[in-house]
Amino acid sequence: MSIPQSQSAMPDTQYGIGAMTKSLLSVIRYSLRVYYRYPANILMTIAIPLVFVIVGSVFSKLTSEEQFAEFTGGGTSLLVYLLVGLAVWLLSNASNGVAGAVETEISWGKLRTPTPAIVVISGMALASILHGLVISVVVVTLLFLVTRLTFSFQAVICVCLGLAAFYGVGLILASLALRFRRIGGLITSLGFVEQFFCGAFIPVRALPIFIRPFSYILPSTWVLDSIRATLLGLDTILDPRVEMYLIVAMAAAANITGFLLLRATERRISILGLSEDY
Repeated sequence: MSIPQSQSAMPDTQYGIGAMTKSLLSVIRYSLRVYYRYPANILMTIAIPLVFVIVGSVFSKLTSEEQFAEFTGGGTSLLVYLLVGLAVWLLSNASNGVAGAVETEISWGKLRTPTPAIVVISGMALASILHGLVISVVVVTLLFLVTRLTFSFQAVICVCLGLAAFYGVGLILASLALRFRRIGGLITSLGFVEQFFCGAFIPVRALPIFIRPFSYILPSTWVLDSIRATLLGLDTILDPRVEMYLIVAMAAAANITGFLLLRATERRISILGLSEDY
């Protein structure tokens, strides 16, 4: 059943900076409150990193340092390698959760609001990334507890650039969810596939050559490669400065594309309306 256009339209209301900021913060608070109201979600926030610590500890005993160094481009333990990969992948995968959140809000009728879609979707994307950041902080805390890694300002820069790129990807995926509907499950599945392509748990050097081009188009591949090189002293795929420029370019491209696509989708929704036919 379709919602009447007068109710379903998402008008491009001219908001002031203050009103837009207030609405954005409200969406972020609401999105985080919806997620963390369920005890199971809080438990998973803690359990996921612990599972990887256990798995990494077990399998690190089965892999020699020589074999592992051949694929990683340097010497490090499997446990540390997995934890760094997990921390970055959790940030990257957070952008995939925006599509599912958008579909849920549509089905609940919460997107029928005079607030501009760019504000609502931006708030959802930021909330999803903040959630990923919370879990990543748990992982990083465990990482510093089990290793002798030292703080690196360059790694912080890589993370910040990565967050910008992942935010842009979140806008793109949210726009696709608004336009095509019922693709949240597909995007979530692709997010889990991404972990193998970006080198989170399997070194990109170990992937078949025909798969590597797919790895190279993912921002998470270069963010992760740069962070591992900074923290663990591993060899990078490209020159470190080239990788940094590449991350900046990908972040800019993702945000520009996401903004333009979301604005186009918002105009389409204002004409056709949102459908509750889920």
